[in-house]
Amino acid sequence: MADRKKLTEVLLKSKLKPGRHYDFNGNGLHLLVRKNGAKSWVQRLRVQGKYVDLGLGNYPRVKLAVARALASDNKLSASKGKNPKQARRVVTSTPTFSELANKFLEIKEQELSCTKHKAQSTMALYLRKVRDSEIRRPSS
Repeated sequence: MADRKKLTEVLLKSKLKPGRHYDFNGNGLHLLVRKNGAKSWVQRLRVQGKYVDLGLGNYPRVKLAVARALASDNKLSASKGKNPKQARRVVTSTPTFSELANKFLEIKEQELSCTKHKAQSTMALYLRKVRDSEIRRPSS
């Protein structure tokens, strides 16, 4: 952080020393240059009293203007108390056993051609028994 030059496209295209090169606009945006010359955007934010580092992408794939816009949006959401890093995470639900059992039975019944084999399948019998017991069991 010896030189306080504002980042420009011309500066970014030049060969930069390894380290962090800050964009002094108050958003916490900086370009991280690794020893091998790879450049990536990082933003450091303070969210609910804790520092959070966000990766915003590689340079030149993510241009300076885009990185500044992303940093500005992240800063705004952090000021509202939301963590932009958690907002990125995709919420996935874990399937229940009965959902997996039903899916398995559908696939297995398509594989077997004979109706006798479908009925005799050990796994299918077991899963039907489990599924039926779950259906009859009163929920609490």
